[in-house]
Amino acid sequence: MNVRARVVLAVPWFCLLHVPVLADELHVPTPNYPTIQAAIDAGTDGDEVIVAPGTYEGTGNCDIQFEGKAITVRSQDPNDPNIVAATVIKCGPDDPCDPDYGVPAFGFLPPDGPGTVVAGLTIINGHCPDDGGAIQCMGGSPTIYNCTFVGNRSDDDGGAIFGAGDATITGCTFTGNSSQHKGGAICWVGESPTITHCTFTQNSADEGGMAIWCGWPGTPTISYCTVSGNTCTEDSGETGSAAIQLSEGTCAIVTNCTITGNDGGAVGGAGVWCESSSATIANCTISANTGSPGGGGIGCLGGDLTVTNCLVTGHLQGIGCLGGYAMIENCTVAGNDWGLITVLYGTIDLANCIAWGNQNLVDNYGGQIVVTYSDVQGGWPGEGNIEAGPCFVDPNGPDGDPNTWEDNDYHLGAHSRCINAGRPTDPNDPNTDYSGQTDIDGQKRVMNGRVDMGADEKPPCGSGAAPMLPMTLAVLGISAWVRRRG
Repeated sequence: MNVRARVVLAVPWFCLLHVPVLADELHVPTPNYPTIQAAIDAGTDGDEVIVAPGTYEGTGNCDIQFEGKAITVRSQDPNDPNIVAATVIKCGPDDPCDPDYGVPAFGFLPPDGPGTVVAGLTIINGHCPDDGGAIQCMGGSPTIYNCTFVGNRSDDDGGAIFGAGDATITGCTFTGNSSQHKGGAICWVGESPTITHCTFTQNSADEGGMAIWCGWPGTPTISYCTVSGNTCTEDSGETGSAAIQLSEGTCAIVTNCTITGNDGGAVGGAGVWCESSSATIANCTISANTGSPGGGGIGCLGGDLTVTNCLVTGHLQGIGCLGGYAMIENCTVAGNDWGLITVLYGTIDLANCIAWGNQNLVDNYGGQIVVTYSDVQGGWPGEGNIEAGPCFVDPNGPDGDPNTWEDNDYHLGAHSRCINAGRPTDPNDPNTDYSGQTDIDGQKRVMNGRVDMGADEKPPCGSGAAPMLPMTLAVLGISAWVRRRG
């Protein structure tokens, strides 16, 4: 049987003078390629190693190295969740208490680049004595998409993945991974990884980053992810036991994510924590995360934090600033015990926001809060501020209970005084340039000539704008993922 199938990849006219590129499909397992590593060793740039459904373990199927080859290792159909679930790399024993160590499934090193691809595989039971239970990326920049990581663990950082490089991680699911230090699912140090359209549930870390920890100078981007039900397994006293922790000089972007129901345990923001770093958090729903005082939804300690077009609700503290500077713009902060908390030398600058329905607005231990063009329950001095019920569509939800945050609807009603009440556009003030921005539903940020207060932009009556998605806090079902390379 011919197991090395020849396929032709179409190449644009400007490449190779119309000469087609020949690539091979190397199928595993077959007599020629009994293991994944054997197929990679035989392959060349552009080839695909196609792994049949089954469970793969042992030498040649774990601790797999690409050695700089631009090869794709994938299941028979990375788009089919049944195929993905049935194509398993098993890196260690089933019993999590078994003292024997497994090995990671894959290791990446320079010059592994974006053309080095792993797609549509399920990786389980990796157990590493140091970093990265399932994948170790020590400086390479691979592409990992539509993979599932279950029950991997590290005795140090990165229960499923430890990395340093510019990797792209797309459409992956991380469940029940753990680390004894940072990053229950992913720990990334430096560089600029892209993590998008991924789901993180029931991962745990003894310290920070129950799902994701990013640190050291770099520019990580985390977008369109669902992060829920992750925990800190020890009250270690570390600050920042958050689902997503950004630390040690990183410059991160977190957008269009749902971060809900995580339990930090230690002091810090249980949703997102920014420490001695710069971070932009935009168009996110951050809800019902728990932890000791000092955050709950979003917390920062030193550095600069910018939060725009977000809903923050259902926490002990909505937004905490224990030092550094936090700019909160066009956010809805509602249904928290404290809406804002600022401690010591922290400064919070609130603009175009709604702070309503919180049991207390501020618990201030010597910081500074500046509020402008915002709707604040109880009132607040500052230019453009109002105190008026925002007329949320249904802040108590169908069950009539504001404390059951899952069904509460914080969209603006038609008669809200928050409509067209935000900071007026000034061509001389770059802070009032909303071009390219969207509200929390992905709609145009300014629709009526002037920006609204809060996370939601109310479409004008009769505008024909698409109906608003319910701003409820159910975990998003993400179906989009990066399609296979064409």
